[in-house]
Amino acid sequence: MTLGWSSVDEVNELNVRQATFLAMNRALRQLPPSLMKDPRLCVAVDGRDKIPGVESQQRTVVGGDRTVLSVAAASIVAKVARDSYMEKLDALFPGYGFAKHKGYGTEEHRNAILRLGLSPHHRPLFCRKLLTQAKSL
Repeated sequence: MTLGWSSVDEVNELNVRQATFLAMNRALRQLPPSLMKDPRLCVAVDGRDKIPGVESQQRTVVGGDRTVLSVAAASIVAKVARDSYMEKLDALFPGYGFAKHKGYGTEEHRNAILRLGLSPHHRPLFCRKLLTQAKSL
């Protein structure tokens, strides 16, 4: 199994979409070159856009996690890997509740950010509305 990741800095620099493509490319580069050159290979992509820089055949499917078994499986693997990562962050950055909310914008998460400020793993641009509202109170 291969996983591709993008860092918070890469997301901030590139944007979420481009950082996602970067992570997809990183995952594919871990596969054996002979597989990537196999003309029978077709990379299934959840969404409408092909992964830039990938020469293999690609099939894009909007909502692919609901209709393409391999995409659904990859989505589950990604979610489990991210949840595990969030649990590790919880140990490194206590008080944010990462193990519980897994980084989703729950009220608990927003309150932790307001109480503790941003950790190095928060995206400042994504949190700016929350932080701006807090300053105006």
